[in-house]
Amino acid sequence: MAKGARPNSGNSDSKSPGVSKGTVNMRTIAAKLGVSAQTVSLAVRNAPGVSASMRAKVLTLMDEMGYRPQPALTALMGQIRRHSSKRSVMKMAFVNSWNEPLAATTAEPLRHFYLGARDKAEKLGYVIEEFSCGTTEEEQAKLRKRLRSSGADGLLIFPTIDPTSSLMIDWENYSVVEIGQSMQGVPLTLLISDHFGNAFTLCQRLVEAGFQRIGFIHETKEHERIGGSYLGGVLAASFLNGHRQFVEPLSKHHPNHREILRYVKDNRCDALIVGAHFDPQFLTVKGLRAGRDISFFACGPWSSDRVRGIAGIDECWKEIGEAAAAQLGRLMQSGTRGFPEIPEVIHIPGRWIDQKLHAPVQTAGTVKKSRRG
Repeated sequence: MAKGARPNSGNSDSKSPGVSKGTVNMRTIAAKLGVSAQTVSLAVRNAPGVSASMRAKVLTLMDEMGYRPQPALTALMGQIRRHSSKRSVMKMAFVNSWNEPLAATTAEPLRHFYLGARDKAEKLGYVIEEFSCGTTEEEQAKLRKRLRSSGADGLLIFPTIDPTSSLMIDWENYSVVEIGQSMQGVPLTLLISDHFGNAFTLCQRLVEAGFQRIGFIHETKEHERIGGSYLGGVLAASFLNGHRQFVEPLSKHHPNHREILRYVKDNRCDALIVGAHFDPQFLTVKGLRAGRDISFFACGPWSSDRVRGIAGIDECWKEIGEAAAAQLGRLMQSGTRGFPEIPEVIHIPGRWIDQKLHAPVQTAGTVKKSRRG
């Protein structure tokens, strides 16, 4: 034995001289085989992505070099991998109480809410699954069971058929966001159109444009659904302007065409604020010329053929769906579950749409009859 040399303590491998067991790790194994450390890790865990022959080579060399994984480190890495895997496949459950799937519905604003939420959720990398639900106790119990077994992290509650109804869900297990007018009395984060602000902005635009006899079709059924926000915006604008440019709103549960026509003529309206479902063509055939005798302005989505060419406020329903999915994603990522301490209502403002076809009428306050023949 050379002078100063120490006897073999047994820490070095006889088949791999110069390499101690204490210094052997996955990188060492990978370097010996000419592969990446990730390949070695996959082989050790018997995970997919590594061939059987490569796995055998890795295990054989590990045995020859005396490498043994550290139990504590292996357990820690397993937890990290499980956590990362869970984050990468977080699931949003779209809860739908209507009779047809969200992807097939033509109902508004449900369709636009869904399209916006779906596109945003997919862009953010979330898995989406739709869950239909009914109102009976049995149907509610089935929904709770399906949600638990699905592994959903968050719930996006779409508008319910009956806003006075409630869903019996284990809220504490999920991040939850409501979209539109979903349920009354349930303290959840709600994203909704800024009905009051949109109506107020629309009225101010009409005043600035010079209209003098502004009418408003106030459907009391819609008033009940959204809490009177449209009417509130119109009345606020009327009050701010000294009531000079506004006539008394027509308040009916569901006014028919004859009632609307009489309202327009009796009040000599030069502008009429309507909903997006309103069809102005019936007034045209009754002798009122759009853009000459009266101008129409609407609040709603600008996708309907009925409101094409009508100026007003686009309530951007698809953008509301996008914002709802983004908000739910933030709650899911932060681990926020159940009812918030302070329920938040997020109002999404609309966008003004200007159409030259329906500019201010030439003679304000006068309703003319069109010539026949």
